[in-house]
Amino acid sequence: MTLQSIRAIYEAPIISALAALTPTVNCFVDNQPVKKTDAVKEHALVRLSFSGMTEPTLGPSIENIRGVLIVECFAKKNKGPARAQEMITAVMTALNNLNTCNPHPSTGSYGTVGTINGPNFAALEDQPHYMASISCPFKATHLS
Repeated sequence: MTLQSIRAIYEAPIISALAALTPTVNCFVDNQPVKKTDAVKEHALVRLSFSGMTEPTLGPSIENIRGVLIVECFAKKNKGPARAQEMITAVMTALNNLNTCNPHPSTGSYGTVGTINGPNFAALEDQPHYMASISCPFKATHLS
């Protein structure tokens, strides 16, 4: 299992969920340049941080990768919280749907999320956006 395949487990459903909204929401992931945004451009940022990679056993270590997923959705400021709530709810639904016994179709890897923290909301100072954010732990494994 590669780190890229793990990213796909979590990033792909979030990107799809935000693309299904009307209007669609651009989603940017780690190491992807964020285009210049303004009050008219809604967008979302997805970040994964890895913390644990293996679990020691009596034999070779078992690959059991853990980390934290953070998603921030940016909606137009001074329009009320409804759009930010719509965006972050779509993300939370997509993440909750990961917690099944089915492997990711392209990698054969399993990915789950723990308790989702948030959503938290903030009217960003000196920015044209209202932000909704969530974070949650994740765990990915690959069973051969």
